[in-house]
Amino acid sequence: MGQQVLCYHNQIAPLRTVKYDGPTKGKCYYGCSYWPNRGHAYFSNGLMKLMKLKDSKIAEVEQEMEELKQKVKRLKAKKEKL
Repeated sequence: MGQQVLCYHNQIAPLRTVKYDGPTKGKCYYGCSYWPNRGHAYFSNGLMKLMKLKDSKIAEVEQEMEELKQKVKRLKAKKEKL
């Protein structure tokens, strides 16, 4: 969808990769754009899953809305014929 993620400072949060050895090495996360100057804030994979779920739900509702608009259009045309 191409939406940008914002950090807690309302700045674009860069996508980063864990570089330190450990179980999360190589995983991606959205980090605070001010790190390390103002502390470290990051967005976990759980938050990213929720954001993707929200985006897919929005797309689903937009599709339903478009279908309803088309249905209203057809019903209005049908009403005019009566």
